[in-house]
Amino acid sequence: MIARFLLLIFVGVASVSLGQDMSSPDGSGLNFHSAFEREVISSGGSHTIDYFLATNPSVDGQQALARKATYRNNLSFYGSRQEKFKTEKQFLRYLFYRVQRKELRRYQQYVSLADQYSSGLYDCLTGTSLFYMYLTDLGYSVSLVETAFHIYLKVEGNNDLYLMESTDPLNGFVASGMSVKQKELEYTAADDTGSVAGISSRVKTTQGNGIVKSNLTERELIGLHYYNQAIAAWNSQNASAAVALIDKAYFFYPSARIAHLKGLFRGQDDLVASR
Repeated sequence: MIARFLLLIFVGVASVSLGQDMSSPDGSGLNFHSAFEREVISSGGSHTIDYFLATNPSVDGQQALARKATYRNNLSFYGSRQEKFKTEKQFLRYLFYRVQRKELRRYQQYVSLADQYSSGLYDCLTGTSLFYMYLTDLGYSVSLVETAFHIYLKVEGNNDLYLMESTDPLNGFVASGMSVKQKELEYTAADDTGSVAGISSRVKTTQGNGIVKSNLTERELIGLHYYNQAIAAWNSQNASAAVALIDKAYFFYPSARIAHLKGLFRGQDDLVASR
């Protein structure tokens, strides 16, 4: 029987456009779980959302088009509201709390962005990724910060720095540079007990996170979506899916952490197969 490892690991993110050649190499050696995923990775998606949606094996091309249409409609609405606010701070606050009320309905670990569109489920990776897409498409400069167990984003405005934390619907919008720095200290505070609340957890001050990367690329962000899905598959004792997913995570984001998990998954899968 495959050993079940409840992996308490997280992901992070940052800003860079898909100007990088996402299909070079084309990933032809990867094990794809859908025709839609193969097309996106091999030929390139038309928008970042294609890659996020492709991580979910239940999403096909038709479903992706419907969810992209929803995203575009929402983006158009936020764009129409952008000029109606007197200050940048007012609009960003409005955007944060409206997305929280209307789109991010219930927190659950290890979900995909497709789950947010079908049922409103989200975690800190998918929630942050949704904010990332809206903000970059609306013309803001965004940095996404990866810690050991969490992810959040910072927005560089015309006159100020803002922080958005997707799993805190009440106090997750932080304005002014000094307040942002104080909030970040909370996310990276060490914990003597070494306790871990879980992947993309809402509990930051007890995790001893530490910043892993302060400015991830968009390609790396995609890799982290595959990383979380690989952990979810492994915890469900679906070793073959976990191996295929972690290979794709490494394809997009060959970090030391993902490399370690790739070796662990493959080693355990080979061990079980040899018995």
